[in-house]
Amino acid sequence: MLKKLVVFLQNLFRFFVFFPVDFFYRVVFRSYAIGLENIPKEGGAMIAPNHISGWDVFLPPYFALNRFSSRQMWAPGKEELFHFPPMAWVLTFLRAFPVRRRQHDYAARDKTAEIVKNHLVMLFPEGTRSRDGKFGVGRSGTGKIIYDAKVPVIPTLIVNTNYCVIPGLFMLNFFQKLYIVYGKPLDMDKYYAMEDTKETAQLIADHLMAEIAKMKEDYKHLDQTPEWIKIRVEKAYKRNADKMAEV
Repeated sequence: MLKKLVVFLQNLFRFFVFFPVDFFYRVVFRSYAIGLENIPKEGGAMIAPNHISGWDVFLPPYFALNRFSSRQMWAPGKEELFHFPPMAWVLTFLRAFPVRRRQHDYAARDKTAEIVKNHLVMLFPEGTRSRDGKFGVGRSGTGKIIYDAKVPVIPTLIVNTNYCVIPGLFMLNFFQKLYIVYGKPLDMDKYYAMEDTKETAQLIADHLMAEIAKMKEDYKHLDQTPEWIKIRVEKAYKRNADKMAEV
């Protein structure tokens, strides 16, 4: 009974959270979704997007979930976010759970594989946000989760969120068009027939990232951001790369 009450409160909290998110993604930024029909209507599935900005976190569930539905979407998040109690409370109610980054958090990996068998799970296969706007390498941990769970995997492309803030001006780029593209579920059967090894897991992660990269090429026409903003962002990426090189 207590578990049902918690789930009800979580769904109710999500319902009200949708309203400010509406304003953010519909008014401040114009956001559009493509391929919603590719998300299974029931059962477990992994939504696997690229990660180019801190604004990415709410975009996949915002379009994938119906606010009037009780369907759940879970997401692992870096452990540091859960150190501040109010933030931890909000994240927990939104069905996020902590993961220790740069460590082999096998418990979190196994938990994710178990949850995704019955629910939607959003998982960034690169493991962290891109610091240069380019795609990173898919993590073998993501491949292992897919191998163990054997659920539909939806390659997902997020476009333009890295232009939401104009570097150097510290201001929102109001009305920037954002897009999210949900691809068709990937056929992973040939990998499931392989031996359960780290190499197999990496092949799965590589295949997933290659598909997202293909989607980026197919939908490159969606990026109509003004050139001067792109130049500022590229300069910011270069500054960041220079700082990383000095470390």
